[in-house]
Amino acid sequence: MTGTPSGHIEQLPSGSWRAKVYAGTDPLIGREIRFRKICKTERATQIELGKLLAMAQAGRQPDSGVTVAPPAPGRSAPPGRRPPAELVIPAI
Repeated sequence: MTGTPSGHIEQLPSGSWRAKVYAGTDPLIGREIRFRKICKTERATQIELGKLLAMAQAGRQPDSGVTVAPPAPGRSAPPGRRPPAELVIPAI
């Protein structure tokens, strides 16, 4: 992530307000890092914009909402996910 984060607010057709912050690019995959938050009022959105800018400045990543469960006991990979045969090395 390089440079200073930048952001703005915009009104949506529904009447709600959205804060958007550009926080640079991910150095591993090259994708843009963006924070977004929707609020009911312009004032609340301005406050959220400040929080999002602070998060971007601190180098935080946006929450993805993705959770990963540990594999079941005795399983190393999900069912149906086996390595290709050419990658399987027989034990000697």
